[in-house]
Amino acid sequence: MDIQKEVSRFVDISNEEPAPGMNELVHRLVTNGLTETEAEALVAFVPMAFAHEVLSTAGVTLPDTFLVRDSETGANVRGILKDDPVFIAARALARLMFNDPAKRERANRVAAQSAECAVVLDLCPDGENVDGCVLTETVLGRLPATYLTKPKEGGKWRFWRFGKGG
Repeated sequence: MDIQKEVSRFVDISNEEPAPGMNELVHRLVTNGLTETEAEALVAFVPMAFAHEVLSTAGVTLPDTFLVRDSETGANVRGILKDDPVFIAARALARLMFNDPAKRERANRVAAQSAECAVVLDLCPDGENVDGCVLTETVLGRLPATYLTKPKEGGKWRFWRFGKGG
């Protein structure tokens, strides 16, 4: 398995009718061999990356960071989006899909699952004049703080194991 394939699988599952909820998405990803943390990372970062791709071109100012608020430990850990492998892979796929007219609607459905798109729609209900909106960092409450604080293995974050034939 690799991250790009997992991101694509997430997009496929999340575009099914009826659309599965977050718990169902995590369940399906875990039953296909991912850890719960890896599945939660996909649920957190794929819609966010798709939203960043579409909103950045619409003039929305987006944060470079995110905050993991671990509900079990109370820990808060800040991460940088450009350093997260899931976000990077999802943003690349989003760019391809939004540039392909045949895939744009599927990409919009993924972006619509994000908190970022929900906030922009709340701020600009007409959906047309979003230029100038400024969003603060997203707070992720389903990921454990260890997602960002685990020691690196072999010089790479643990999640990178996807790219090594995992």
